[in-house]
Amino acid sequence: MQKSFSILLMKLYKYFLLVSIIYICSFAASAQVIYTISGTVLDSTSKPIQGVNVTVQGADISTFTNSRGQYTIRLEQGYYKIYYAANGFEGLYAEITLSKNVVRNMVLIPLVEQLQGYTVKGSKRDRANEVMHQVIDNKDRWRTQVKSSICQIYIRAVDETKINKKSKPQDIPDSLLKYLVDSNSIKSDTASAKKKKNKEPDWSNMNFTELIINRSFQRPNLIKEVKEAQNKIGDLDGLFYMSSTEGNFDFYQGSLFVKGLSDNTFITPLNDFAFVSYKFDLKGVYTVGDTKVYIIKISPRSLGNALMSGEIHVNESLWSIRKLSLSLTPTKLKEYDEFTINQEFGIEKDTFYIIKKQEFIYKIKIKRGAVNGRTVCYYHNYKLNVEFPKKFFGNELSYTKDDAYNKDTAYWDSARSEPLTAKEIRLVHTSDSLIEAHSKKEYLDSLDSVFNKVTFLNILWYGQGHINRVKQQYWNFPSIVALYSPVQVAGQRLNTYVSYYKKFKKKQSISLAPFVSYGIRNHDWQGDFNFTTLYNPYKRGTLGFSVGRNFDLIYGNAAWVSRLRRNNFYLNDYINIDHEVELINGLYLDMYAEYSTRRSVADYKYGTVSNQIYGDSANLPVQFDPYSALTAQVKFTFVPFQKYMREPYEKVILGSRWPTFYALWRKGIPDLFGSSVKFDYVELSMRQRINFGVVGISEYRLRGGQFINQDIVKTIDYKYQRRGDPLFFTNPIGTFQMLDTTIFTFKWFTEFHYLHRFNGFFTNKIPYFKKLNINEVAGAGFLSAPEAKVYYTEVIFGLERVFKIARYRYRLGVYYALGFTKDRQTGNWHKQNLNPSIPALQNSIFGKGIKISLEFFDRRRNQFSF
Repeated sequence: MQKSFSILLMKLYKYFLLVSIIYICSFAASAQVIYTISGTVLDSTSKPIQGVNVTVQGADISTFTNSRGQYTIRLEQGYYKIYYAANGFEGLYAEITLSKNVVRNMVLIPLVEQLQGYTVKGSKRDRANEVMHQVIDNKDRWRTQVKSSICQIYIRAVDETKINKKSKPQDIPDSLLKYLVDSNSIKSDTASAKKKKNKEPDWSNMNFTELIINRSFQRPNLIKEVKEAQNKIGDLDGLFYMSSTEGNFDFYQGSLFVKGLSDNTFITPLNDFAFVSYKFDLKGVYTVGDTKVYIIKISPRSLGNALMSGEIHVNESLWSIRKLSLSLTPTKLKEYDEFTINQEFGIEKDTFYIIKKQEFIYKIKIKRGAVNGRTVCYYHNYKLNVEFPKKFFGNELSYTKDDAYNKDTAYWDSARSEPLTAKEIRLVHTSDSLIEAHSKKEYLDSLDSVFNKVTFLNILWYGQGHINRVKQQYWNFPSIVALYSPVQVAGQRLNTYVSYYKKFKKKQSISLAPFVSYGIRNHDWQGDFNFTTLYNPYKRGTLGFSVGRNFDLIYGNAAWVSRLRRNNFYLNDYINIDHEVELINGLYLDMYAEYSTRRSVADYKYGTVSNQIYGDSANLPVQFDPYSALTAQVKFTFVPFQKYMREPYEKVILGSRWPTFYALWRKGIPDLFGSSVKFDYVELSMRQRINFGVVGISEYRLRGGQFINQDIVKTIDYKYQRRGDPLFFTNPIGTFQMLDTTIFTFKWFTEFHYLHRFNGFFTNKIPYFKKLNINEVAGAGFLSAPEAKVYYTEVIFGLERVFKIARYRYRLGVYYALGFTKDRQTGNWHKQNLNPSIPALQNSIFGKGIKISLEFFDRRRNQFSF
């Protein structure tokens, strides 16, 4: 009975399960039926309204009408309440029961006009805020509207440097000095200049380029460019934006970071928190066809922040940008004193608002002159939402066709999107007519004669150069001042040298640099000979060779106050060879080998000044018997996903967002050629720079290493940890500020360095203080060296300010550093010297103090030293 009952329950359960499955499937099938609601939205005059927001109440579903006022929404069967809203019209509801496709046309009633022409009634500020709210609310729509595209870009970049003829050489930019003797340098009209009292004619120089680029783009940030053509006149190093890889100026993103412009991330007026950073005012209204356009004035609430000022023109109903003109905060720029971005947008295929023109206008102020630059970009022949094949985008962002630099005048006359100005026409025509003349030996010799002219100032101070442009070679000879070195290890020395450099047509190069030195006190000869060749510019293939005799450092990582101690030097006779090449994209191999004979400097004669500084006992040379050492090193460096541009015969590295890794193996090779060293040392490292937007930029470095074989390791081959320098702040990514002793390690060590520049994130919030343009910085460091019984930790806080002298930029920093050392065995903070074999400046539980730095901005690398 019980068994029968169980069987019955089982059958009932299966039947119930079957019925449930059939019911669920039928319900799901019916639920999958989709219908459409479509129609046209008109105003009271039967004109279509573009940009009407059609929203399904109670659901996260909405759309906008196109330029014909049409809309379509796909929904499942059911009852819906639809809301139609457009700026300047009364909102309207429609109730629809959807069991089939429905066409619902709507007529919206206009509100009483609040704006007539450029006359504003009511609250201008409130209206401006309302408009900007709408733009910000709709920015994702326009930012993501185009998933991918192909277009052709015409770019023209020009800068003109003007200086007064009375200017001194140090007041003139390098880019202008190179061309003052060239026909591209134009002297202003003397007659008109003489009309001005007490004024000499000005010198001006123009640099010019224009390009045709085919760009493929896919969201979020994939780019591939093909440079079809380029016309170049003058020096292009100072021109801005000759490739779309230089920066993304999409203001719909809400923030703007371009490495070439600033270390700061600029908050744009379309940021979600824009109302905290900006004030918006309505300047006026105009119409284009049937579209009303609002002119919104943009003003920063805080002048010291990384913000913008200018105006944005907004299309009503669509709430899209029609055009904009925004200037960046000058104090946050690396090089420019003024920088303005202009953009114009147009409609494509009735519904896509895309950029049509982009312009950058910038200025660099110099003493008695200025550099004024302009870059304009026109975008043509769009193909939108293109399906690209897999692996179409990669690490190569741009490449240049082989014939790109050989286009004739007829090509450019038909390709230009904007007519040349009068000055540009003069420059281009002059350049075209002189290309053949400039390539002749007589003309190049005339330029060389100016550069090669022997002058008293060159002989005394700068050094004398000699150039041959036909053969592309350059010689440099020392000045009288460079012949004498008053401060050297074993007394004053007389020096002489010559350097030679030659560049070939395919951008290979060679350089030679012999150097000879004579010691006055000890009557000893030293010197070296260096040879370097760049044999493969695309792969960065470089081969170097050196041979010579000179004083070298035993403790290469000693502080500056210790570097001149006599116990830090030895005499080195050496011969070495170095080879570096890129194996595959981002993977570099560097191989180095050296054979040397090392001798003590104890037998040299010395003066008394050094003893007065360091003391007699702390300034004795290290005595050791001469020995030979054969060492070799192999280093692999890897930059994952390294981006680059390909030019004819050359590869331009753009960097990577990923960390840079390297692995190093250094070996002391015994017995061969009498070598008396035997060791193996390995080291690993990781380094990365991370942009955190408005919060600032971080950089870190993690490194560790050890001797895996230390059978015979001489003092010179020890692994030293860099101590801090008294008073001066050293590169915090590679040194410790408050470590009071240089220590050496054989077993595994670990060091970590971290630095974060806030770029005014906090200081800009302090009233009045932000006007000083002082930025804050913080960092930390850690060293673990178990054999030295050391755990060392330090923290750093500082303030930095960038300033300009003449045309050069500098960064002054003041920092407070606090360092701690801890005995690993006892766990107590200790006062002992970390390494008794090397003298220490101070012994304490912790070190603390204020340090300063003064860094020079390297324009070629576009950055400071750290």
